[in-house]
Amino acid sequence: MGAKFPNPRRIKIHRSHSIEEIAGALEVHKHTVRRWQSLGLQAIDDAKPRLFRGTEVRRFLTERQQSSRRPCGPGQMYCLRCREPKNPFGDCADLLPRSATLANLCGLCGCGTLMFRRVSHRTLERARGNLMLTIPEVGERIRESDKPTLNADLMEMWQAHAKQERK
Repeated sequence: MGAKFPNPRRIKIHRSHSIEEIAGALEVHKHTVRRWQSLGLQAIDDAKPRLFRGTEVRRFLTERQQSSRRPCGPGQMYCLRCREPKNPFGDCADLLPRSATLANLCGLCGCGTLMFRRVSHRTLERARGNLMLTIPEVGERIRESDKPTLNADLMEMWQAHAKQERK
């Protein structure tokens, strides 16, 4: 099964392509290419077999890809359930640092789904908009804990069992 948006660079622009050649190069079904023709992909003429200029195929695929983009504005995150950029519920979000240069914004959509947006530290103020950001407190790591972990308990039980078997 092909990708939802096949890579237009797989089409040679200086050639004419048949429906089957386009389908093979983009790894889609030939009916998909015929559907694209009904959506605006222009054939060279009405003669059969239908031939398409490589430049026309690339233009069509690129425009189709660009028209589906939904960029997030300031203070918005993309909700995967609603399939659109939205402001998080209550205009509140968590700032989760990922590295020295990147962070994630995490908020809750009105539909109850978690929303995320990755930002760099230099674009954080622009992406933040009017959101109230909180930095959640980091919990201690297992190594830094005074309490033994479940694995440590199991290890002690295994060692005790091994001693009993040796006797």
